[in-house]
Amino acid sequence: MAGSANILAALGNVPTPAGDVVVEATEVQKWFGRLHVLKGVSMTVRRQEVVVVIGASGSGKTTFIRCINHLEKIQQGRIFVNGHLIGYREVNGKPVEDRERNIAGQRQEIGMVFQRFNLFPHMTALENIIEAPIQVRHVSKDQAVEMGKALLTRVGLVDKADAYPAQLSGGQQQRVAIARALAMKPALMLFDEPTSALDPELGLDFYVTGNAVPQYGGEYRPGDNLYTDCVIALDAKTGKLRWYYQMVHHDIWEADIAEAPVLFEAQIDGQTRKAIGAMRTDGYLFMLDRTTGTPLGRIEERPVPQDAYQKTAKTQPYPVGAEPVLPDCDYWKAQPIPSGFDLGCFFTPASVDKPNLLVPVYGMRATPMAFDPQTRYFYATGNAALQWFRRTKDPDFFTLGFSNRAPGLNKLGYGVLAAIEGRTDKIAWKKEIRNGKPTGALATAGGLVFQMAGDGNFQAYDAQNGSLLWQFQTGTPTGGQVEVWKRR
Repeated sequence: MAGSANILAALGNVPTPAGDVVVEATEVQKWFGRLHVLKGVSMTVRRQEVVVVIGASGSGKTTFIRCINHLEKIQQGRIFVNGHLIGYREVNGKPVEDRERNIAGQRQEIGMVFQRFNLFPHMTALENIIEAPIQVRHVSKDQAVEMGKALLTRVGLVDKADAYPAQLSGGQQQRVAIARALAMKPALMLFDEPTSALDPELGLDFYVTGNAVPQYGGEYRPGDNLYTDCVIALDAKTGKLRWYYQMVHHDIWEADIAEAPVLFEAQIDGQTRKAIGAMRTDGYLFMLDRTTGTPLGRIEERPVPQDAYQKTAKTQPYPVGAEPVLPDCDYWKAQPIPSGFDLGCFFTPASVDKPNLLVPVYGMRATPMAFDPQTRYFYATGNAALQWFRRTKDPDFFTLGFSNRAPGLNKLGYGVLAAIEGRTDKIAWKKEIRNGKPTGALATAGGLVFQMAGDGNFQAYDAQNGSLLWQFQTGTPTGGQVEVWKRR
């Protein structure tokens, strides 16, 4: 059974009227209809204490931490943070839900990093961090910017201050989300599934890793550059490496594995196997045995364009028979690319000698992937486009801004929502979305796939055949990740 971990961290720099007790939960009960999710949960978290809640998927971990800041309402029991009853006030010995204004004040002391990060897509990393201190704490903008840059430095992302969430990997988005929560100087931090994936039965944590740096400069780092661009499994108790699988050798394309992997149960020759699916940024889905890291299907190493100066890897791995979500250079050859440019393919290296090189964008990144055990489909979203792929003699110089200077280049791009057959690794259906990059997909047991289109349309698709069933215009040109819940 797949599972995960949630974390409660009581920070030590904030005094509390309840002494050293920051969180006290007593006999917490929570139902969703007839489903009894929280059955008398009691726990205490003290100052400077970190508590990890581990359990199978669907066991109520996320529900519990959402109850702590009253994003979910409890039916019985009490939750106190810093000695204050959360979400309710006592009236004649009975809890009555508090005013929304008071609840909002309580939440200011509780930082939360959501499972899908929920960064504002129209704001840069720095803007995401400073928004709440300015609007809620009434900190001056200069003070907020100074604090925001200091937090980005702490999480190693000060160079990404002006980057938008769509330009960041999943791990980078998570670090921005952590910095954003810390900017409010909370007494308590809640982390909803901070590990990419966890299998408590195997005792393994699963992660995907980013690219090496300099991003486009491979001349100073020969070899495959382990353990970049990998799916890795760590022993949950000791942190020791149990296995790894590298999806990109010697990455000089910033092709980091930028979507959290998905745990699923695969059917192989009539047998159920614990498996993990990971999306490479060029649109190929890799499916591995999560006990051993062995590919479920055949993988072949295919030759790729070479550059001796960049010390390129001779080959890159490809799942045999798989169909990619994103188009490669054969598609782009038929498109009206700007004059004066040369067209390359995925894994064409950047070169100082080829300043006008266009290549496909490594566009399967940052947005979460979903899996439906009923259809056996993975659902993934991404961005199909070309980029002006250019480097300088200085390998440390890196920018994504050249593409904006190529006339008409941005008009060629489009968003993609695709269903990938989990048995064959082939495309079951695919939608081209011409009004901006979509958010991550979310699949439900009701046979629906939800996503937010770039034009602000909240859309529902038939999970089996991809038919658009309905859409609702939210009035916002961009949106965050879709979430679902049940309301009584």
